[in-house]
Amino acid sequence: MNDLSYTPPARKSWLVDSDAAPQKAPSIKFNAHKPFSFDRLIPSGRIVSTNARPSRGGGYVVTFTDVTEARRTASKLAKAIDEVAESERRALDVLQKERRRQKEAEMLGRLDEWLQSCKTLAELFEIVQAFMSKLLPQTRGELMAYSNSRDVLDGACSWAQPAALAQMAPDGFWARRRDAVTSLSPMG
Repeated sequence: MNDLSYTPPARKSWLVDSDAAPQKAPSIKFNAHKPFSFDRLIPSGRIVSTNARPSRGGGYVVTFTDVTEARRTASKLAKAIDEVAESERRALDVLQKERRRQKEAEMLGRLDEWLQSCKTLAELFEIVQAFMSKLLPQTRGELMAYSNSRDVLDGACSWAQPAALAQMAPDGFWARRRDAVTSLSPMG
C-alpha cells in the first residue's frame, strides 16, 4: 500500500500560549472554517498575533503580526489606569476628611457666635444641648455646672440621653477629682 500522506515527527513547539487557557489545535480551527485569532509568546520574548480568515475559495488568509510593543503599552496603560484610580480614591478620602473638618469648624464657629449672644444660663444650656448632638454624633453626655454655692454640681443639660443626675458633689465626679479630661466613646 502506497501512503502519500506525510506526518511530521513530533517536536517541541516553538509557540507558547500567552494566556493560561490552552489554544485549540490550528487544524480544528481551520476545519471549522470560521475566522479566529490568538496571540502567542515566542521564545525570543516577542508576541505574535495570528489572524486567520476563511477565503471564498475554501482556503484561509493567515497573517502574523508582531504586537509586542502594542501589548506592552496596553499593559503599562492598564497599570497606569489602576494607579490613577487608586490615587483618585485616596484623594477623595482626603477631600471627604477635609470637608468633615470644615463642617466641624463651621459648626464650632456658629456655636461660638450663639454662646456669645446668650443672655442667660438657660439659653446657654439650651444651645449646648442642641449643638453637642451635632458636634459629637453617636455620643451621649451631660453638662454639669457649679451651683452658686460652689459645693455641688447641678445637671444643666444632656444630649442623646435623658438627664441622669440632678445634682452631684464635685468630688463625686472622678475626672474633676483627678483634674483630668473625660474621654468620649461612641455609643454602642
